[in-house]
Amino acid sequence: MDQLAHILLIDDSESINFFNRLIIEDSKITKKCTFFLSAEKGLDYLKQEDKERYPLPNIIFLDINMPRMNGWEFITEYDKLDIEIREQISLFLLTTSINDDDLQKANTLPTVKGYLNKPLSVETIMSAYNLSLNVLQRKPTIE
Repeated sequence: MDQLAHILLIDDSESINFFNRLIIEDSKITKKCTFFLSAEKGLDYLKQEDKERYPLPNIIFLDINMPRMNGWEFITEYDKLDIEIREQISLFLLTTSINDDDLQKANTLPTVKGYLNKPLSVETIMSAYNLSLNVLQRKPTIE
């Protein structure tokens, strides 16, 4: 199995981040995993121009319910990033919510590749991994 270069996890819960880190490490699907406790810091990271120091993730796991900037607000700002950046990333929402409105909203957003329940499991990480490989293998078309 090929490893992904980088996963970014944005969740305001330190305990969830700790648990998810263990699951991600156990899955062995990535060489690097970066964690942020706020959506703002995750967005700032993606906006950095020095991509050697701040490499783009292949996957973002994003919590929906966070203080200050929630997951939906993050997506609004994320969608303003250059298309060249967004085409390299698969974004998955993480939630403990059983709110059908959240799922329906997620399904209407092309940016969102999946809607996952917290905490992560090896199975959900592998599903996200397989979907992200499709993004990585897609060749951009020039018109």
